[in-house]
Amino acid sequence: MVQGPHPSGRVVSVRMPEEIIERLDTLCTRTGRSRGFYLKMAVTAMLPQLEEYHWEHV
Repeated sequence: MVQGPHPSGRVVSVRMPEEIIERLDTLCTRTGRSRGFYLKMAVTAMLPQLEEYHWEHV
């Protein structure tokens, strides 16, 4: 049986330095939010700036 896409999106994997993961986990523990919540927030916030930089300088 083939499953369709998950309603919340696709999974993306990324390697990160241990220090960043520890900081992220501390934030998650203090706020009760997930890693995914903050990673999606960070990418969503930075992507427009990265796109703008890329299109202006490439």
